[in-house]
Amino acid sequence: MKWLLFGLVAAFAANPAGPVWPDKFSAQWNDVSFWTAAHSSSGQLDYSWNGGVHPTLHWHWIDGWAEPYCWQSLPMPWDVQCEHFVVNGQRFLYYQYLNECCMCCDDSQGCGVPPPDFMQNSAYQGTVTYLGRSLYSWNFNNQFNYLETVDASPTNRDWAELISTPSNFTNVWAFTPSVDPSVFALPAICTPVRACPAGPCLTRRTNNCTNEPIYFF
Repeated sequence: MKWLLFGLVAAFAANPAGPVWPDKFSAQWNDVSFWTAAHSSSGQLDYSWNGGVHPTLHWHWIDGWAEPYCWQSLPMPWDVQCEHFVVNGQRFLYYQYLNECCMCCDDSQGCGVPPPDFMQNSAYQGTVTYLGRSLYSWNFNNQFNYLETVDASPTNRDWAELISTPSNFTNVWAFTPSVDPSVFALPAICTPVRACPAGPCLTRRTNNCTNEPIYFF
């Protein structure tokens, strides 16, 4: 019995519980994408699941050319900032310096706020050392390699890096449980009446991609 108990403890230690995001957090990151040509960006993700009651999300890309929804949905004459706002089940793309905004898609088309536990069944790949930190490595959806800090409790871990074929978040250099509520305020120019006319937003509205939700991009 003693050896059986030891084996169970060792197995548990070797296979931590899958990633679960905190109910609220803010993350600042650097990214390199390869959708058409290499583009580097930095930005911020603000997330509020709010216990599932009116969840909200805000992605701010310093260079919209690094993010395909941004550069394919409305004309971008140069590398301007682009922001995703998910409010009341609708995703909007806002381009401050172009004074443009369009409604991309909604919950029924896979465009809502992902729940905190959307990665909990990821395949554990062990620990790695990255930028001097020991990190858990996970394979999510056979598409993303998600790295996070080590802790027994998933909600005490920090997102550290994300690797995929088209885009890499090379360093999530700040991850905090505090979120400024004002970042979720939808700009007045954004209205459901104006739908994004092209790109993956149009594809999602046309095909109702409920089973292919947006997780990172």
